[in-house]
Amino acid sequence: MAWLGLTGIVLVLGWSDLVHRHLFKSGLVVLCLGTCALLLACHAHPPRARHGLGWLARMGSLSYELYLSHMFLVLGTVALYRALLGEVQTWTFLVYLPLLLCCNLLARLLERLIARPSPR
Repeated sequence: MAWLGLTGIVLVLGWSDLVHRHLFKSGLVVLCLGTCALLLACHAHPPRARHGLGWLARMGSLSYELYLSHMFLVLGTVALYRALLGEVQTWTFLVYLPLLLCCNLLARLLERLIARPSPR
């Protein structure tokens, strides 16, 4: 089921024009069904974090904190980048990793603040 779902997702994302033309304009249906099949397969047999990807699994457990806070850092980073380099997009890749680390640290800080019991 996981391979079927992954195949549907890859078909739609990689060859959307072919899917659109040959499956009677139902690319979105294929994408939804493929995603559903992949999620059901992962629910039935939860995948373990691969060696070296534990940090990514940890960020998944911090998804709510990341969701709430990441845009503050992203918007600040974009403003700083544009103030320093203007519209030049050549060096944007240099800010990805530091921004990812800062978002991770902020999410961990929020997790600690939220998990701390309030004083009475």
